Amino acid sequence: MKSFGFGNEEAFLNWMAFWFAIHDLGKFSEAFQSQRADLFSLMRGHEPNATKPYRVLHDTLGLLVWNDVVAELVINAESYGANTEDYLDGANAWARAVTGHHGQPPEEVGYWGQHFDVTYDGEAIREFVIAMKGQFLGQARIAIAAEPFWRSSQRMSWWIAGLTFAPIPW
Repeated sequence: MKSFGFGNEEAFLNWMAFWFAIHDLGKFSEAFQSQRADLFSLMRGHEPNATKPYRVLHDTLGLLVWNDVVAELVINAESYGANTEDYLDGANAWARAVTGHHGQPPEEVGYWGQHFDVTYDGEAIREFVIAMKGQFLGQARIAIAAEPFWRSSQRMSWWIAGLTFAPIPW
């Protein structure tokens, strides 16, 4: 908690909740959703694009969309303050940790537009991430420099990945 510059446990838990909330960004993709062409057609009012088959798993799709869409959103919103770009390496470690599944990191291949409807899916993703940021983070900022944030994020990334996908005992 303190290695990330959070002043209290609640702020750190909200940070973790944000990342857990966005871990399935790849499921926004047309490729993933078209696995149920009937529901896809019902929800979107048209047939799925046959050139976007679901061949890349949603964990990798999530990282693709983080790299190509969400990171830009983070920079434009100055989510880490005026020097947000300096914090992207640390944020990328979190993104890789939470988008991976079943103990495997996501692959870093391709362009997100090959699997997503760039307009429709892109807008839905942006709205979702902004809503989750508002729900869990508000105006909270990381209170440490970019380099220690990156180092702490790297150290904790495998632990975060395991925690993200730990089964919940009911």
